[in-house]
Amino acid sequence: MKKQYDYAVMIGRFQPFHLGHFHVATEALKLAEHLIFIIGSHDKPRDTRNPFTTQERMEIILSTGLPEDRIHFAPQVDHTYNDERWIASIQASVYTIIFNKFRPDDVNIAIVGFDKDHSSYYLKKFPQWDLVEIEPKHLLDATSIRDALFSTHWMEYDEREFVNKDHFETVLGFSRDIWNQIFNEKEHLEIYKASWNRAPYPPTFMTVDAVVTQAGHILLVERGALPGKGLWALPGGFVGQDETLQAAVIRELYEETKLKVPKPVLVGSIADVHTYDDPHRSARGRTISQAYHFKLTDTESGLPKIKGSDDAAKAFWVPFSKFAQSRNKMFEDHFNIVEHMVGI
Repeated sequence: MKKQYDYAVMIGRFQPFHLGHFHVATEALKLAEHLIFIIGSHDKPRDTRNPFTTQERMEIILSTGLPEDRIHFAPQVDHTYNDERWIASIQASVYTIIFNKFRPDDVNIAIVGFDKDHSSYYLKKFPQWDLVEIEPKHLLDATSIRDALFSTHWMEYDEREFVNKDHFETVLGFSRDIWNQIFNEKEHLEIYKASWNRAPYPPTFMTVDAVVTQAGHILLVERGALPGKGLWALPGGFVGQDETLQAAVIRELYEETKLKVPKPVLVGSIADVHTYDDPHRSARGRTISQAYHFKLTDTESGLPKIKGSDDAAKAFWVPFSKFAQSRNKMFEDHFNIVEHMVGI
């Protein structure tokens, strides 16, 4: 018997895939011949919010026994500050999969999910597809599951939130080194947040980031401490109580990179200033960043000399072509900041 839809589309990060996701997927397959999983936050480095790689998430989904011949995967990178680009990428991925079998006017598509809160806003971003809301059978929270998995009590975790024992064991299939890496970062963040517990209200932090470009290169640092130790990042940091945002970004830039460019030249090279305020941009808590694009003029003397210092283990210039392939090395939303400001 022909089903109502040819394809259903399910969007999520699935960090991890759990019984609630499985229920939605199962119901979607009752309505559609095929189900496309849009795997969000593709190609990001492991952290407490995204501990599983895209390949691991696909393997976890398939371990639940969903029919492989009816399942399709479309990894989707984040475009945090460009919704239109994100929507277009998802549309392109979906149509690439289905137009191998159908003409555009032959196919019936549904997007499935549940409009539970602000995090489900994306469901209404695809008006060309029918929206089919599937009531959750299991009120599960992936954040709570991650918190439990990466804790000292993980062996006591209730595996009933997963589809079956094999699914549960697949989720826990980390090497000890990877588990320790995420556990240590989670512990560091918990201690950091606990230090603000006596504040009368949740704190909002203000930071600055420097996007410095010259001659097709961008200036980056390697983080020397948690969170994100070893990841690439923009030079920057927290704003002092007695300084302006511009003064803070120049101070941080000099402290972390020892950039050999006079301050008047830096100020004169500011090409753009933008505020980045995605509520989930930092695991440390609500953190708003003001980014400055310093577009240095090409000179015959080449790229300015630099040296990693302060919070940076090292500083280095990266060609745009190499940076474009470095999404899985970048800290927090720094790749998306550069993507937005520079257009790489």
